[in-house]
Amino acid sequence: DIFFAQEATEDQRLLAQVQEIQRASQKHSCPEDNETTPWLKQTRWPDLFQDRPLDIIAATAQRPGSAVNEDHYLGHWQGKLLVSPLENEAKLRILMRAADQVFTQAEAMLSRTSYQLRCWLKSYHKGSFYPKAITLLLAKSSQISYFTVWKQFLCNIFRVFVCEPLQRKQIYNLKFHAKEVKMTKHILSLVQELEGKELEDQESNNEAIESGESEEEESDD
Repeated sequence: DIFFAQEATEDQRLLAQVQEIQRASQKHSCPEDNETTPWLKQTRWPDLFQDRPLDIIAATAQRPGSAVNEDHYLGHWQGKLLVSPLENEAKLRILMRAADQVFTQAEAMLSRTSYQLRCWLKSYHKGSFYPKAITLLLAKSSQISYFTVWKQFLCNIFRVFVCEPLQRKQIYNLKFHAKEVKMTKHILSLVQELEGKELEDQESNNEAIESGESEEEESDD
């Protein structure tokens, strides 16, 4: 599929970018030496990820591969192999399909929304709307990059969520608050329900195929 191939290419581009940043950061003594843009200073990303294993963090954000019976390799930490278990990767694939549906529905809804309301959606003030409406990304490459970043964010969050608390702190320096834990658990429970339904449907289809083959064999006899 062309779309998934383009997404995979975008994944590799972003991973290469992270690796280049990691190599460059090793040439400087502190984050301030090479991370000087106002946005980076405001978000404090360089401080957050200083001395963190960027290779593991980048692998954590990659979309799940096509191999359904394999763990997702993350890297090595303190002499231990880190992977995202195949059971978790199966749930992420369902989330990725759900994300595609959300993007498609959002695009369809935006295309049906009036110009003035789209101006209000882009406004910063309650009393007046922004003169330019929010619009769809016209370039296909921009759409793919945008969707890929959101999918990588989802993969990162849900992989970090299921890892051990100590590793979560040491590697990712990330803490989930009570509301975030509740929301993430709820999403995972819904995914598990859908996963069970898909498994039941697959078993039913297999039984139907086997039944049809048996009937054909009996008719041949």
